[in-house]
Amino acid sequence: MKLRIGLVTAYPPSRASLNEYGFHLAEALREEPGVAEVIVFADDDATFDDEPRADSLRAPLRGVRAWSFDSLKNPTRLLGAIRRERPDVVLWNTHFRSFAGGAVASAASLLAAPATRALGIPSILILHNIVEAVDLTGSGLVANAA
Repeated sequence: MKLRIGLVTAYPPSRASLNEYGFHLAEALREEPGVAEVIVFADDDATFDDEPRADSLRAPLRGVRAWSFDSLKNPTRLLGAIRRERPDVVLWNTHFRSFAGGAVASAASLLAAPATRALGIPSILILHNIVEAVDLTGSGLVANAA
């Protein structure tokens, strides 16, 4: 059985971080023989062709605009889009500031990943920042890091 993979990521030409990584990750997933389709759940700035991109050697790629940078509606929009598309698995390509510049919108958006799993959809989280290696004060995530 081939998988329909949902990929939550920034996607070009978005200015959100990880957009180029998201593009290359989506293209690499399309090359896998066990993949039937890659559904990119991208930010509103992403650009996709009107038709799903497919050829005889790679899985089709389809884009769904499912979040907007700095929006508190991201968790609802993401979960709604994921539920509508019903992928077999969701791969989250993110870091602490992928979805927002502020702490509240960032945290709310990141909580959509475990919420996806709670809905019974297998989820994998690629978190590009390791907390132990991040200067939390300099990152703006906390005002008073100990």
